[in-house]
Amino acid sequence: MDQSFNLKVPNRKYVLVEYPGRVKNVDRALKSLGGEKTIANALNKEVKTIELRYRPEDPFSHPVVGDVVPTSSLLLKVTKRKKKNQPDDEAAFKAEALGTILKSCRFRAMADFQYLVPKDEKFSRLRSSLEKGNVNEILNYKLDEEDNMTHIPPPVFSMRETPFDYAYHQFQPILRVRVRQRDGSYAIKLVNRFKRTALELISLSFEDTEIPTSPKFDLTVLKADERALADEIKKLFEERPVWTRVALLSNIAHSKHSSLRGALNANAYTFRTGPFRECWIKYGIDPRKDQKYHVYQNVDIRGTMELSHSRMGRRGTNRLLEAKIHKTPLSNEVNEEQRTSHLFDGRGAVPKSALLCLCDVTDTDFKTLIYSPGYMKSVCTKRSGFYYDCVYDRIRVLIKKKVYEYKLTGKAASLTNATQGLEEAIAKEIKMRKYDESTGFVDKGDHEEEDDEGEKGLSKEESFAKTLREIQAQGFGFGSMDLEKLAEFDFDVLYGEEADEDIVEPEDVEGEAVGEDEEEEREDKSLWELNDFDL
Repeated sequence: MDQSFNLKVPNRKYVLVEYPGRVKNVDRALKSLGGEKTIANALNKEVKTIELRYRPEDPFSHPVVGDVVPTSSLLLKVTKRKKKNQPDDEAAFKAEALGTILKSCRFRAMADFQYLVPKDEKFSRLRSSLEKGNVNEILNYKLDEEDNMTHIPPPVFSMRETPFDYAYHQFQPILRVRVRQRDGSYAIKLVNRFKRTALELISLSFEDTEIPTSPKFDLTVLKADERALADEIKKLFEERPVWTRVALLSNIAHSKHSSLRGALNANAYTFRTGPFRECWIKYGIDPRKDQKYHVYQNVDIRGTMELSHSRMGRRGTNRLLEAKIHKTPLSNEVNEEQRTSHLFDGRGAVPKSALLCLCDVTDTDFKTLIYSPGYMKSVCTKRSGFYYDCVYDRIRVLIKKKVYEYKLTGKAASLTNATQGLEEAIAKEIKMRKYDESTGFVDKGDHEEEDDEGEKGLSKEESFAKTLREIQAQGFGFGSMDLEKLAEFDFDVLYGEEADEDIVEPEDVEGEAVGEDEEEEREDKSLWELNDFDL
């Protein structure tokens, strides 16, 4: 029977570090772990990881991350004693318990790729000065044009910390077929049975002159459900030639939404820039050529859309996800609530999209602004389409104001001075921009700054504050915003651009090269351009 031992365990606590290497110098090993203080913190504090740097003196060294996990083990000291020339099996062993191991640091992750930066590199010296707090060297640092910045490594090369078994297998739809060659021999060719022709999206810039009349793919490549939906969408485009994607989704059953991509590309194209940006337009129609299409221009009310307050955020956006989780069938019918969910009437819940066609604004307060011929130009421009810039900006700001007010109070007051000052603003715009009925603004582009003699010498902040005071003087307030404190704001952040996308219904396009969205330059800010305060 094996002999048992009774050991007295002292009340001492230890941290076990499973060091991934052979330790010859304990001091250097501790330094690579961050020192004894780092290890002590792992025992006394809620530290989850310890970083191991094999080159602790190199500021660009990428660490190996070790996980600190709780354990319940004993630390034993085993002493072996034997005389000279005595066999090992006759040696005497003594075991002594030193304490308990409450936590262990285990290095299971793979080390990241390392990049050795030359020690004489300027950036290496700068980082060393930052870590050491050498103020003089930091102040004397200058970046020259001939400096080579290729020696600066990224914070991390590989995002994978653990090995991954790819388990390579041939894709099931792929078939190996023999193909006869010209010399009579046979070669093996791989054929994808499920290969599908790309449903190419036609996305134009406002400056493009050629308008597509048909899709670039054969309609026979569409699936059966896509062909059926394409016929249904074709009828919608007969009703009106321009739609937003959200408006189309509001007019088709939820069970068909997953087939929208192919059906939509079969019937319409879209613009990346201009007043019809992100609208879907029937093939063969150019809305820039005729003023009757002014009602299909879009208005962007980003900054006021919060999903938690909109009916789409509560029910529509997550409908497909909820159906997948709860196995509930999607509706095959379109009810009246869904059919009108994309409209803005100024009285009900906020629209479910941040991008509206003007024809979808049914609020009577905007009827004069949208449909009055005196507020329109005969030429379509990139910034404001067929409207004068000041009119288009007024429409956009007032819609945002109403949406913002409804979200705060649950109701929005009617507008009583929506057209106040517009006649003077239009006259001023025509005078300063030299507007011509046949060619539009001929001297200055749509995005050039106005050279106002009264504002020469003013900074951006001062000019912006002056504009806001003029608006406030005409009866439009900004809540508790103190215009005198405008200098406290960072102007670039205050006037910053937001992501150019539909925040409620993003495009569900897999693998389509649509092209990068070109953000419209809006340097020529009119009186009513108030994108800053997110009204």
